[in-house]
Amino acid sequence: MTPPEASTSPDVHDVLVEPDSRDRGVGRLLLDAALAFLKARGAPRVVLTTAEGTEVALTTRPRTRNLLARRTLTQTGRRIH
Repeated sequence: MTPPEASTSPDVHDVLVEPDSRDRGVGRLLLDAALAFLKARGAPRVVLTTAEGTEVALTTRPRTRNLLARRTLTQTGRRIH
C-alpha cells in the first residue's frame, strides 16, 4: 500500500487469497482492513490495482464483484476506484 501522505489516491495493489481460503470472507477482511486504515489517515479515495491475471476474478467471480460493489468501488479499466 502506498501511504496517503505520498499520494492523494493511495493504491492497494491486489488483494490475493489462497484458493483453499476463498469464499470464507478472507478477501473481505483484508480489503476492509486496508480501506479502514487508509480512511483513518484521511485518504479521500483509494485505487485498487489488479494484475493482469487477477482481473479474471473481477469478471468471473460474482462474490468478488459483490465485494467491490458493496464498498462502492467502481471498475475503470484495470484500476478500481
